[in-house]
Amino acid sequence: HKLVSQVEDAKRQSTSDQTKLSSKDSELRQMNQALLEAKAEIDRHKMAAEKCNQEIASLKEALEAKQRELQAAAADQELLPGLRAELETAHAEASAQSKKLQDMRRTLGDA
Repeated sequence: HKLVSQVEDAKRQSTSDQTKLSSKDSELRQMNQALLEAKAEIDRHKMAAEKCNQEIASLKEALEAKQRELQAAAADQELLPGLRAELETAHAEASAQSKKLQDMRRTLGDA
């Protein structure tokens, strides 16, 4: 009778241990699933960050190109006063030459 009692106690203990193990297994599976979901979320954030970095690099390139354009335009602006002065000088010289030619024509016409 005592042996039967011990066997029944052992069975109950075994069943209890099995239930605890099953419960732990279920907890571990849930934790693993949560970790997989968190990893997937992290991967999505990494991909979004990479896309943002690419956009930033592209915008930076465009900005640098614009800056080069503006610097070239500024250099052209700096040249304009000098070019204007040269043009005015050339115009004055051309006017003087034209006047000389008109005077020569008149002189030749008179002769």
